[in-house]
Amino acid sequence: MAAPGCILPDRCIVLEQPGFLMCKTFANAVDLDTGLPIVTDGGQLPRACMCASSEERDVLLSGPGTPGYEVLIAQLDAAARVVCVEMAVNLGVANHNCMSEDQVEGPLTDEGRQDICPIADCEIVPTGDEECPSTCEIGSPDTTGGETGGAAGTGGAGGGTAGSQVPPPWAPDTGPRLTLPEARP
Repeated sequence: MAAPGCILPDRCIVLEQPGFLMCKTFANAVDLDTGLPIVTDGGQLPRACMCASSEERDVLLSGPGTPGYEVLIAQLDAAARVVCVEMAVNLGVANHNCMSEDQVEGPLTDEGRQDICPIADCEIVPTGDEECPSTCEIGSPDTTGGETGGAAGTGGAGGGTAGSQVPPPWAPDTGPRLTLPEARP
């Protein structure tokens, strides 16, 4: 994917790339009365996604024991639980394990860089001998046109809160956003 860029006054090129869409599926969500999994008619399990920077993606893919992993995976698990509750309500399931203390079991998937994610990675390249700023203003109006977050359509029940965003407590105001999925056709 070619990185979009803009040129600062004749001396620097800013290369920006959107974040990576990282998703977690709640595969062990069940209706406790029937023992059946909580799935839509189309077979979709509860699933939540977040837009992650390259560093956050590396942490998630490195797995347990990596500094920061537990915080990131806990945020994805919490978002998957919310999606699970929404699905259960839409399916008429009153007795479920969506909010139980059990571990959210299911795959973590890397959906790659997605344009629906805000700018997460940025590099400033000098075009000559002049100095350039050493860091990018990721998520600032100068680099994203005022956009600071993106919603992810990631499957799930028809009743998901489309495009609602739950910023994790560790994220700066313009950082990655956890997103609740909207229904796919």
